[in-house]
Amino acid sequence: MRLPPGVILDGEAVVYLAAGDGTMHISFAAAQSRALSRPRRARELADQRPATYVAFDILANPAAGFPDLRPRPYTERRQVLLDVLADVGPPIVPGVVDHEPGRGPALVRDARRHRR
Repeated sequence: MRLPPGVILDGEAVVYLAAGDGTMHISFAAAQSRALSRPRRARELADQRPATYVAFDILANPAAGFPDLRPRPYTERRQVLLDVLADVGPPIVPGVVDHEPGRGPALVRDARRHRR
């Protein structure tokens, strides 16, 4: 609801779990168990293990004059994605990419803040 109207993101819903050493990792099994559960159990699991939407790309942002960003170079789309998500916050976060050194720890902090 906090995204501008018409924004289309490309990403993945993930569930982060804490490892024994306190680090966070993505758990495919936790996400899959939520997806395959009956509605009541899925709600319980969502409370216990909230999902984060990791956005890797933005395909459209009509409100900012970008009805179709697909033809644009990735570096331009990446900047539009970061601008759109700057004020949104978890549970929608930008994905880490190779040319953003040091962003990994911030993504984990964002995920931890989102946990209830």
